[in-house]
Amino acid sequence: MKISFLTHCLPSQDSHGAAETCYSLIKEFSAKNHEVSLIIIADENEYDLAKNEKADIKKYVKSFKVFQIPKRKNILQEILRNPFNFFVPDENILLPSASLEKEVIEELNKNNSDVAFIYHWIAAAPAMNSNIPKLLITGDLVHMPFETRILHREKLGIEIVYSIKFFFTAIGTFWLGYHLRKQMIKIIKKAQAGGSFGFYDANWIKKRGYKQSTYYKTALEDTNINFSLSNFEFDKKKKFKIITALSNLQSTSTLSGLVFLFEEVLHRIKKNIGEENFEIHVIGKGKLPKSISHFANDKNIIMRGYVENLNEEFNTADLVLIPTAIFLGFRCRIINALAQGACTVIHHYDAINQPEVIHLKNCLVGKNGKEISELVLKAFHDIELRKKIRTNARTTYLENFHPKVATPLILQTLKDIVKINEAV
Repeated sequence: MKISFLTHCLPSQDSHGAAETCYSLIKEFSAKNHEVSLIIIADENEYDLAKNEKADIKKYVKSFKVFQIPKRKNILQEILRNPFNFFVPDENILLPSASLEKEVIEELNKNNSDVAFIYHWIAAAPAMNSNIPKLLITGDLVHMPFETRILHREKLGIEIVYSIKFFFTAIGTFWLGYHLRKQMIKIIKKAQAGGSFGFYDANWIKKRGYKQSTYYKTALEDTNINFSLSNFEFDKKKKFKIITALSNLQSTSTLSGLVFLFEEVLHRIKKNIGEENFEIHVIGKGKLPKSISHFANDKNIIMRGYVENLNEEFNTADLVLIPTAIFLGFRCRIINALAQGACTVIHHYDAINQPEVIHLKNCLVGKNGKEISELVLKAFHDIELRKKIRTNARTTYLENFHPKVATPLILQTLKDIVKINEAV
């Protein structure tokens, strides 16, 4: 097949979840001899990354085109200019990428592809009126990051300053969220097939009117092909190494996990294990917000910053801690941990979108600071449990998320909608 692949970021390894997922899919499509034309519809930050002339993904695609999304218009000004926008806003107010529709459809027509695979709502907005058959698989529900930063500011370590500006920001955020919910369903109904890489999200879409919404398992490159329990140390004499964050420290999911860890878990771990027996390595770009910046000086915390070889960190860690303390969506970092055969402790919010995660089988799942700290203590003492979880985690990845396992359903769906389109 000739596939136009639309996404909102530069597909790449050792990046964020969306970029790694897209990289894995394109590489597998190419390995199956499908011709891929890549179209990136990116905001300012992703656009700068996508201009990389030496990007590895170019080895796997026939063509490579990048569009930059204009900045979001001032919502209040747009409503004042045209009050009707309050009730039925223009698409490019909700998703600014929609303003690129003409250019994106022209590129799709130029590619002359059989079908389009679209990742994320941002990439979908300017493409859905194209005549090409489309499969849209989404990442997180697009309204959630906006609302989360208003509803859960304390859990994100963001200072709460009640003011007129905050009042109008909050109103604008929930107004945007209300219309984005409707817009997402409007968009996906134009796709011949679609769903989400998150189980909960796929059902959310289905309940709101897109009945064929499907849960697709995330395809991620195998980052530990030489997995063996013999590669890991289980020596109690050394300090217990915990790694956490593993992403941009300013991202909503990572920030919530760090605030939760520092304020609700850390002191309990110190009491349970002993300050002299463990260290927590915080890995990722960016700085801690002011409210928790003092934890950088804690003797049990090691701020590592960006790490070139993340695989080495997984291999040398006794425990991986990914406690996203608010419900956001699905987290690719958990799949990375499964692929590594890591012993991982997560918050139950991270299990909602990934039913493959099973407490005490391939992961340790807690609901609050007390439970999470007790699970860390349990893993600290129980070497056999850690070995069991490592083995089962690796098996879970191989049986569910390896590209050779997760990609066939996607490719078959693409083939099916091409056939249906040809028959019409």
